[in-house]
Amino acid sequence: MMCRLFFIYFFFYFPLSFSQEIDYYESTNNLTGDDLKIVLHDLINDHVQYDYATIKDILMQTDSDPANSDNIILMYTGNSINKSNFASSGQSDFWNREHVWPKSHGNFGFEGDWGELGANTDAHHLKPVDSSINSIRSNKDFDYGGEIVFNGDEETNCFVSEFTFEPRDEVKGDIARMIFYMDVRYEGGGLEPDLEVVDYISLQESYPSPEMGKLSTLLQWHIDDPPDDFERNRNEVIYSWQGNRNPFIDRPEFVDYIYSEDSEINTVSIQSITIDQIDSSDDFTFSLSFNSLFECIEEEFVTVSYGNNWFNIENESFFLLDDDIFSVQIDNYLDNMLCYIITFSQCDQEFNYYGSIQLFESLSLKGILDFSVPSGGVDGKGIHLVANNDIADLSLYGIGIANNGDGSDGQEYTFPSTSISENEHILIVNSVEEISSYFGECYEHFSHVFASDISLNGDDAVELFSGGTVIETFGDINTDGTGEDWEYLDSWAYKDQNENWSYGQVNCTDNSETTQSSNCPYPICSEVFGCTDESALNYNMNATQMNNSCIFTSYQDIYFDEGWGIFSTYINPFDSDVESIFGSLEDIIIIKDSEGNAFWPLFDINTIGNLEPGKGYQIKMNSGQMITLEGEKINYNYEILLNEGWGIIAYLHNESSDANLMFNSIIDSIDIVKDSEGNALWPLFNLNSIGDLQPGKGYQIKMLNTINFQYPSSD
Repeated sequence: MMCRLFFIYFFFYFPLSFSQEIDYYESTNNLTGDDLKIVLHDLINDHVQYDYATIKDILMQTDSDPANSDNIILMYTGNSINKSNFASSGQSDFWNREHVWPKSHGNFGFEGDWGELGANTDAHHLKPVDSSINSIRSNKDFDYGGEIVFNGDEETNCFVSEFTFEPRDEVKGDIARMIFYMDVRYEGGGLEPDLEVVDYISLQESYPSPEMGKLSTLLQWHIDDPPDDFERNRNEVIYSWQGNRNPFIDRPEFVDYIYSEDSEINTVSIQSITIDQIDSSDDFTFSLSFNSLFECIEEEFVTVSYGNNWFNIENESFFLLDDDIFSVQIDNYLDNMLCYIITFSQCDQEFNYYGSIQLFESLSLKGILDFSVPSGGVDGKGIHLVANNDIADLSLYGIGIANNGDGSDGQEYTFPSTSISENEHILIVNSVEEISSYFGECYEHFSHVFASDISLNGDDAVELFSGGTVIETFGDINTDGTGEDWEYLDSWAYKDQNENWSYGQVNCTDNSETTQSSNCPYPICSEVFGCTDESALNYNMNATQMNNSCIFTSYQDIYFDEGWGIFSTYINPFDSDVESIFGSLEDIIIIKDSEGNAFWPLFDINTIGNLEPGKGYQIKMNSGQMITLEGEKINYNYEILLNEGWGIIAYLHNESSDANLMFNSIIDSIDIVKDSEGNALWPLFNLNSIGDLQPGKGYQIKMLNTINFQYPSSD
């Protein structure tokens, strides 16, 4: 039986008009065994690759603690610790990156046979783990049994033997699906290993072959621990970076189809899923086509659960297959993702399908420019775009110009490989200098400007590409725009917040020195940029364009050891009074700044007053304790005045970074930098025993001269 269901949803915000095929696995229908494995390999092959340093940034997104966005959840213990606590110097209680498929099982990695990228930096099998347990697990296969693993003095729910490692129950299925992914993704050829999951302990029987075991155990773990919301969300995040998915998370039944000799195709199989906007409204239809092979006479029904992310699957609709339409209103939709679970039930059988829909693209066209700038020629031509979400790698996108109505010429320009933040505006222009001058003050609204020699006239259509596929078109690629409503000769086209295009009159920029002095000022110059998020501390009710100025409450945990230490913070607390922050902290003896001021509770002294951004402080404790600061995050490049002689400097990044890198711009002005443990950065002797600067720590610094200092980016 072939059925089609139409689900009509009502959204408060839905900006694009499109019909989008979103069934990632359509090519796998009715396949099993090696046939399915080959198709899945082709589907997930050739992903976007990143260096090992970037993987740390990716993992801080994929494994972020849903209950505390400043923390990361560690796989083997389940501990949630601050993301900044990265074990760059081997700290046992910090986190580092674990290759779930060990590099030595296939000899990939920095010293291996297959280059530094590929399997070595594939985020689908890299996880944050406790540094000490990473060493214990080492390159062991996965299987049951062994002795209890200790994380320091604490027992874990992991077990280890000479050749095997057993993780805690909550992540056994996650690990199994990572191993299955690697087995399918890496089939050899080029600079890639040919990995294989086997039903024996490879470390004991075939090491260092590109094999990993134990298959029968992993198959059982996959059954016992099915995909959960955390794992599905992780798959979405990696997909946004790498452009490929772990199919065994989306379609758990694929494991049985490939690795079981007597597998059977599900009684229900999805054929296609599409989404269509209804008549330029905020409504759309979500259409599902599927095959049902149920043969019993009981009524067949479907439950659809959905939400805006995998941690918010709260809505549910139930209907019989005889029903062809149902509708539901979704309030307070927060982003552009619709995550859904479709459950088919009949004859005491149940089949689940998991999926997600991106409702609008992360990058969209905003304006087309054909200004008559004073220098003439092609200098006034350009394309204006805006990021609707953070974009990890802009090079996934490109532009094509359909000249004179002669149809598409394909992608002619590819953006550089750089990251873009949500709400940032982008320009592609022929002359950066002329466009900058022509825009004047409102040129500052563009966060990224790229020079190109792209050919664009006022009657040409424009195509925006993602992954080589057209995702948006301005104009008609098969029509010469001369005389059409969308002609922009010596003028411009501009898309407003409601996704409607407006146009300056043809030739309206002729004989103008700037856009403001023309007969048709470019609309962005009259927009009010500000924070339009009502939940932000600095919400601007008059803003018409969202920028990245929103300020939200941030938190930082700072731990104080017994005895003397030096601390600092990247938070500007809502109440920065030292007594308000530390007055209730037990066993505090004294806090001092570099000017001799002190907070001394025993004698009711507080000459420090308020904590100041950029400053560090000495502290003495009777016992180790922790505080949580709440306030506005200080920009890492906040300007700090460093006076000649001794002082105490704060560290303003929320992740650790190399001390030499951080102080490189003023290294010639530094005599010495010291931490509370006696380690030093001493440029005269080319010494750095500090290693990485750590969030929450302060550092004594002796300057050879007075200077203003800003920390560089940690990227």
